[in-house]
Amino acid sequence: MSRPPACNTCRSPMAEALLKSELKRLHIENIDVCSAGLKASGKAVNAYASKTLLNKGLELNNFNSRNVDESLLCADILIAMTEEIKRKLLEIQSYGQKLGKLPENLKNVYSFQEIVGYEVPDPYGQGDAEYHRAFEQLEGGMSAIIEKFVVPKEEKATTERNTQTPSTATPKKRGRPRGSKNKKPYERKTPSKPKTAQKQKTNQSTEKKEKIIYIQERIL
Repeated sequence: MSRPPACNTCRSPMAEALLKSELKRLHIENIDVCSAGLKASGKAVNAYASKTLLNKGLELNNFNSRNVDESLLCADILIAMTEEIKRKLLEIQSYGQKLGKLPENLKNVYSFQEIVGYEVPDPYGQGDAEYHRAFEQLEGGMSAIIEKFVVPKEEKATTERNTQTPSTATPKKRGRPRGSKNKKPYERKTPSKPKTAQKQKTNQSTEKKEKIIYIQERIL
């Protein structure tokens, strides 16, 4: 049994459910996950795909297949199920850019194979075993997707916060004041009051220095 590719009823809905579940398990929020196709017709998830998801404790409520539109073409990340679908997505993007409907230099299209290392065959028209196999292949690729696109952003933000320490500020120069090399020291004792004033001035300078570092940490 044959059909047009990328109908958004078999592999991509299972991948959507898997990625949502894995992000939830890892307590990673603020990431929207959805699936779409190139030849979708508004149908529900394929019965075999739905059964496979339920057997694994997953489901997609109120799901209807959808086509890729302009908003999805501008998503942060687009993962195509095959290299052929990736090529078609790039062609659609290029056409939209020529018409001025899409921004230039999107660079957001990847194939499942280039991220994970293998391609997941379309199980459409086959039985439970093929859908189960497709599910396991998709499940095996979730960690690679998260490590490539999600974890680096969180680790980068954490690393930047942890590495911005007061040592990044320009160290205060020590030694004699400029022009004091051949200057004869003043013989008279310095009154105690100016000493106190000088100490207060130094403390103010140090306090100001610490505040600047803190602001730099927050901005960077």
